[in-house]
Amino acid sequence: MNRIEILLKQYGPMLSGDLAKKYEKKYNASNEAARKAISRARSPIQKIKYFPFEKNQIFCYLEEQYNTSCYKKALYSSLKIHSSTIAPLLIALENNYGIISKNSFAIYSSSPIKKTKGHRLFSRNIADLLTSEIIYEYDTEYYILNDSYSGSMFDLTHYNSHNRICKIIVSDFISWAAKLNLIAYNSATIFPDIAEFSHFQWNATCPSYVQPIYNQLEQKPGFLVADVIYKNTISVSDITFFIEKINIIRHFKNVPNFFPVLLVNNVEPDALKLLKEQKIFVGILSNIYDNNYTSLLSDIYSVFQNATAILLKDASKIDLLLENIAKSEGRFNNAMGDLFEYMVGSFYNKLGVSYIEMNKLIPNDRGTQNEIDVLVCKDNKVIIIECKATKSPLSFNYVQKWLSEIVPTFRKWLQNTYPQRKCEFQIWSLGGFDGQSATLLEKHKKTTTKYTLSYYSKSEILNIAKKYGDHNFINQIKKHFS
Repeated sequence: MNRIEILLKQYGPMLSGDLAKKYEKKYNASNEAARKAISRARSPIQKIKYFPFEKNQIFCYLEEQYNTSCYKKALYSSLKIHSSTIAPLLIALENNYGIISKNSFAIYSSSPIKKTKGHRLFSRNIADLLTSEIIYEYDTEYYILNDSYSGSMFDLTHYNSHNRICKIIVSDFISWAAKLNLIAYNSATIFPDIAEFSHFQWNATCPSYVQPIYNQLEQKPGFLVADVIYKNTISVSDITFFIEKINIIRHFKNVPNFFPVLLVNNVEPDALKLLKEQKIFVGILSNIYDNNYTSLLSDIYSVFQNATAILLKDASKIDLLLENIAKSEGRFNNAMGDLFEYMVGSFYNKLGVSYIEMNKLIPNDRGTQNEIDVLVCKDNKVIIIECKATKSPLSFNYVQKWLSEIVPTFRKWLQNTYPQRKCEFQIWSLGGFDGQSATLLEKHKKTTTKYTLSYYSKSEILNIAKKYGDHNFINQIKKHFS
């Protein structure tokens, strides 16, 4: 057994720098001798060379240690502490409940999404994390953090809630900036669209024509770029990706003038100091708006996360929330699309139900999950409601997929969970249905015998509410979805 093997067996997997120090101490050797010994080491000693560790270190382990808990713990810890490129991605996954959508992950990376001299591509980092099985693909939409590395399971419901809140914050900030003429009106690119500036991805990018951002000499606009971190308290490790993106771009030649903004709800003093030293605009929400804004945002977040419990215990809280949003001087307008399903849930709850559940996740045949917007048990029937608050009508492709893939998945689950009950599937679409989708739904409604199918446009939704005397629901629809 050679010396390197002895050290790895005694201390477990580790980075080559730590291994060299232990070699020097145990065998009274020079650093050069230690590094040569590590470089010459062969099987059963293995090395991971593809991750970008600081000082060109490599991760060393014994073949027998591969995929053991000590191997995973050491590799994960090494990446978080000693890889400035990979660490932000792991932190982002942790901050997002162990799961993140593929099209937003690059926002939290300090790596570019397009080829940039001297910098690793974001796509390469993802490939390396997939190769090492630290992350997995989940369905076609998400990456998840392997719980055997992180120690905690992913939570799709909490992630969706968190993601919705971040979109609300960014949209409200862009509206605020436009009113102040900081950015060109109606010109921002906001997530979920890919907002790119100087080869990096952001939550939002917007051209600005105000000085000193505007280039008067060349008569070219500058840009406002914004990211958001919604967390109880933001630490230094949470913001390193943002600072690194900014510092890389500052060294580019011929880059347009730009104004970086990081939106947060609360931030530790050390992190705030660092952001200010980097000349970054720190958008603390209570300072941009007021405490009422952050309080109402917290209430919305609570509804997203705990809607079922709220409906079963005190559904009036949702109506009160919607009333407060209506009084918020135009803020939170972008939240209403996400809140529509809770309005529908509240409406049904008032009619009297034996059970109601929001955002229930159902396993599918692909090994992932589909979400039921509203599930209602009423009059010995189970009603599953799909809620869409888009302005545009639902397309034929959307409806066809819903009927051919989603409904069968839910029916299979219902047959096992509620075997003795009739079932009904509904779509509530404020934007209505295009001609082809309406024809498809009507045909399916007339021919299916296994369940009842209903579909409602905005006018029909209002008629239903009028029929049952829910004037509050009618007023909310007219107020927020006119």
